[in-house]
Amino acid sequence: MLIYKDAISDRKNRADLGLALRLGNRARLFREGIAWDCFIADRGVIRCSHEPHEAQIHAFVDALDPKLGNCWKDLHAFSCMSNLAYQTTRKLSPDIYNEISISILYRLTHLSFEDDPLQGAIRTGLLTFSSTIFLTRQYMKQPYEHLFDLFSRALFKLCQSTSIIVPRPIMLWLMILYHVVAYKEPSPEDWQSVWLDKAVSLTRVNTWPQAPRILKSIMWVDFVHDALGKKAFEAAIQRLERLKEFAIQYASL
Repeated sequence: MLIYKDAISDRKNRADLGLALRLGNRARLFREGIAWDCFIADRGVIRCSHEPHEAQIHAFVDALDPKLGNCWKDLHAFSCMSNLAYQTTRKLSPDIYNEISISILYRLTHLSFEDDPLQGAIRTGLLTFSSTIFLTRQYMKQPYEHLFDLFSRALFKLCQSTSIIVPRPIMLWLMILYHVVAYKEPSPEDWQSVWLDKAVSLTRVNTWPQAPRILKSIMWVDFVHDALGKKAFEAAIQRLERLKEFAIQYASL
């Protein structure tokens, strides 16, 4: 397992990971000897319930490559820990935080699913999500532009597939996450907006307070993602309402 040593090691690891995400290269450190087991998800440090979506999400994750699935489970556990810590005004230990972030990020950067559109989209989605909670955008306007482009291409390939079935909660999470990290807001006609609207419609959620229940069943940190997530969700609701009004007017002609 990757073990956090000191501040100098932490800076080296983050520089290595930041460069890998910016350029799309493999991280240079920890290329061998990575432990692929869960780091925190199987320790019992957090117990959470996400009914009624929990069973469906667990079945989906268990069908993934075990290495990717374990990264998902750790990110989910960390998200729940972060939400609980924020609600109780407690702080996570810096050492534990660094160990978790380094463990998850290095495992994800060393995975590849070029011939599997679904798992490729999940891996880049998890990396993108990780960048929002473990890495900050400093000194450069678009430090992880390559990662964003990679996520965008993987999502487009997934959306264009007619043979891959993605559970509705997960599709909603992927599309809202895309809008959270987007550097510019897609237009209503762009495929990203169309697929977000479709995901919102299929989950039958029509108010923002309902949406985080679904998003947290996957992974979501309120104080990091809520503001932009709510903005994207409510824009989708407005587009769907306008479409419904247009359909009603057209039917009455």
